[in-house]
Amino acid sequence: TPRIHVSDVTVEADIRGTDGLVDYTVEVAGGAAAAAVRLLDAAGTEVAAAAGTQGRLAVANARLWQPGNAYLYTLEITLAGPGGERLDVYRLPVGIRTVRVTDKAFLINGKPFYFRGFGKHEDSDLRGKGLDHAVNVKDFNLMAWMGANSFRTSHYPYSEELMDLADRQGLVV
Repeated sequence: TPRIHVSDVTVEADIRGTDGLVDYTVEVAGGAAAAAVRLLDAAGTEVAAAAGTQGRLAVANARLWQPGNAYLYTLEITLAGPGGERLDVYRLPVGIRTVRVTDKAFLINGKPFYFRGFGKHEDSDLRGKGLDHAVNVKDFNLMAWMGANSFRTSHYPYSEELMDLADRQGLVV
């Protein structure tokens, strides 16, 4: 990583009518820098922008992430030094969605969601415990073929790569 770099990003999404709201907080390590933040759609077109390490991006007529129909934007954070030199660029896939639990329902984007899925381990019969991209893609394709829309994790933290794949595939974890 560069000496001055993005060390952490927190994103929370919300929906107001047909608009999506993306609240972000960027942590910078190694020194001071100016932050420019852009939200890009799947085609790479800028749909919102802001300056600073904390703020809100509003997306008119946002495409929502939904189970089985994933849509991801890209949050792009650029850090610049006092002379405008680019110090770091960090990109993060972001789905605009809300998740809420009531005493009677699990709601995604305000609509009830019914879980159809499996318990999953990061494990394979050939390579054992650990990240295996090929096995994960195969498992997710099998789950989609069987009509699953979700999977339950186990007792250990799963890899960020597996969670990103689930997000891209529209699987609820």
